[in-house]
Amino acid sequence: MTSFGRKSWKTFGTPLVSSLPDTINGSTIFDLFQKVLTPFRVAKDAISNADHIISKSSSVDKTADVDMTSDAAESTSTNNNACEDETTSENGMQFYLINEKFPDQRMKIEMDQPIKLVGSQKRLHVVVCWQDNGLEQYNFGSLDSLPEIYKAALFSRRPQDTCSLYACLEAFLKEEPLGPEDMWYCPRCKEHRQASKKLDLWRLPEILIIHLKRFSYSRYNKNKLETFVDFPVHDLDLSQYIGNRGQQMSNHYQLYAISNHYGSMGGGHYTAYVYHEGKKGWYDFDDRHVGPVSEESIKTSAAYVLFYRRIQNDDSRLDTETGIDSSDCTT
Repeated sequence: MTSFGRKSWKTFGTPLVSSLPDTINGSTIFDLFQKVLTPFRVAKDAISNADHIISKSSSVDKTADVDMTSDAAESTSTNNNACEDETTSENGMQFYLINEKFPDQRMKIEMDQPIKLVGSQKRLHVVVCWQDNGLEQYNFGSLDSLPEIYKAALFSRRPQDTCSLYACLEAFLKEEPLGPEDMWYCPRCKEHRQASKKLDLWRLPEILIIHLKRFSYSRYNKNKLETFVDFPVHDLDLSQYIGNRGQQMSNHYQLYAISNHYGSMGGGHYTAYVYHEGKKGWYDFDDRHVGPVSEESIKTSAAYVLFYRRIQNDDSRLDTETGIDSSDCTT
């Protein structure tokens, strides 16, 4: 692209993250870039079969963004027109160090020249210029439906919807009319009638599992719901929601585990928070990583499934610190 007679850059694509050694040069970055792109390479037979339907297209490009957090690396793309007068490197690719805030400021990376990090610099951004036919060798379709990831700084500024678990219960148990497409079939008159439906809790179990609705479906969209649900930890009181008022069992519950979901409809990651009765504290389970976590940290917008245990009526059997029935506790 040109602007007032001066070439400018236009990046596109999805950053790919990897790691770098302490000592790097142009060849190191080139080799890493090739390795990162390997899963997306199209077989030669597929390329030759597609040649007859691929028309001449406008210039395209691909950018690589290298992120070094304890030496980490990523990749994306940029307009090939900006490279047309430059000498190309291996495989026709040209690598440039760029300024993240000012991408037009770039410095070409030579294959045999070392790249030095200045001071406490831990992030490198590298843009890669492609030849016009470069993208024909790769298929990046799998990157079109990646989970949405937020930068912490941006996410903290985003206003967040909130509601309480009690509000969710009231909405779930609320009476609602059935629509014209979902009318009730009357077994007596053998006709569909306008009606309303309502759910009630008649009897509660010892272990109560609450599955929060985190995904919204419509005819055209599928969305992840990021609403923060404020749920009780020590005393979930369901007394007012019980239809059978004559039962003698306790209607109070203690939270002992949470299943969390991070990501979107396209993919995600699960973790769990679990209360350890022996240690008298909460633990975070994230794949192979297990460690303690404060009770204040277990309430997040990622909460997906809540696990509660009934609090017994006999207060003498309750743990004074947590309210959990210690005689019936497993870890």
